[in-house]
Amino acid sequence: MELTLRQQTEAFLWSFVLGIIVALIYTVISVIRVISPPSKIQLFVGDVLFMVFSALLNFLFAVAFTEGNLRFYTIFAELISFFAIHLTLGRVAKKTAHIIFRFISAILRKISYPVIKLINAFLSFLREKCSVMLKKAKKIKKVRFFPLHCRYKMLYNVNDKSSER
Repeated sequence: MELTLRQQTEAFLWSFVLGIIVALIYTVISVIRVISPPSKIQLFVGDVLFMVFSALLNFLFAVAFTEGNLRFYTIFAELISFFAIHLTLGRVAKKTAHIIFRFISAILRKISYPVIKLINAFLSFLREKCSVMLKKAKKIKKVRFFPLHCRYKMLYNVNDKSSER
C-alpha cells in the first residue's frame, strides 16, 4: 500500500523529531562521560547499547509512520537533525558540563581541604596514643602476674565481727 503525500510529509517531519531525541540522548551520554570518564570496555558497551537503542527507535518509527518500510527521506531528515543538534547544542552542553564540573571540583577541594587536614591530625593523634598504649601493654605483658597471697591458704572470715551478729 502506498503512502499518501500527507503521510509522507508527516513521517518526514516526525523523523526530524526522532533525530533530535536521539541526539539529546547521545548528548546526555556525552555529558556523563565528561563527568566520569569510562574505561575502554565501558565505552564500548555504552556505544553498543546506544546503537541498539537508536536502532530500536528507528524500527519502531518505521513501523508506526511508514508501515515498516525504510524510506530514504526519513533517514535523511533524522541524520540532518541529529548532526545539527549534536554539532551545536551537543558541543555547547559538553563544554558547559566540563566547565561546571571543573568549577564544582575546585570548590569541593577548597572546602574539603581543612576537613581532610583535621581528620589527618586526629588520625595521627590516635596513632600516636595507640602506639604509646601498645608499648605500655608490651611492658605489662613482660611482667608476670604474682598474687600477693596464696588464695588456697587464706580464710577471709575468721576475724570478721560482722558475721557474729
